[in-house]
Amino acid sequence: PQIIDACNVGILNAHMGSLPAFRGVNVLEWSLFYEKPIGVTLHFIEKGIDTGDILLFKEITKEPGDKIVDLREKSSIINVELILEAVNNLCHGNQKRIKQYPEEGKQYFVMHPRLKLVLEKKLQSNRSKFLKYKDSALTN
Repeated sequence: PQIIDACNVGILNAHMGSLPAFRGVNVLEWSLFYEKPIGVTLHFIEKGIDTGDILLFKEITKEPGDKIVDLREKSSIINVELILEAVNNLCHGNQKRIKQYPEEGKQYFVMHPRLKLVLEKKLQSNRSKFLKYKDSALTN
């Protein structure tokens, strides 16, 4: 809290999930688990967990065959893009802020490794279904 209070302008966080729906950790995985869109939310840090004003959001494009690690890499690229965009907007005084309310969304915790494995298998199963569909579409 002292670090947050000491910063006059604010501290930005690139969060690997859609806020306010998915707060906490492993939210990319939890979004996939619940079959919700995945993306990065840029927000200000406040004393609550992922409760600061939202500045920007960008969805992550999920490709057939993507693994969790691939989606995390895509997220890292989007993190940088959103931070640069927001800093530019803030410097020019034209960055909109969306207030969050604590009662919105849920807080998620570390996903158990076995559950991650199930999720990874599900992603690969979706890849197999896509490839079968693609092959049948090309031969018809």
